Amino acid sequence: MPPGVQLSKRQTILLKRLEQLCERAEKKVLPVYIEEIR
Repeated sequence: MPPGVQLSKRQTILLKRLEQLCERAEKKVLPVYIEEIR
């Protein structure tokens, strides 16, 4: 986050949720992706 940017509480919650979704997606997708590369 650049300094001076103010997030509302709602935006902060949405951002956290988005980060969690990305983490879960990576954990599901990466192993499959790695298997396909080999």
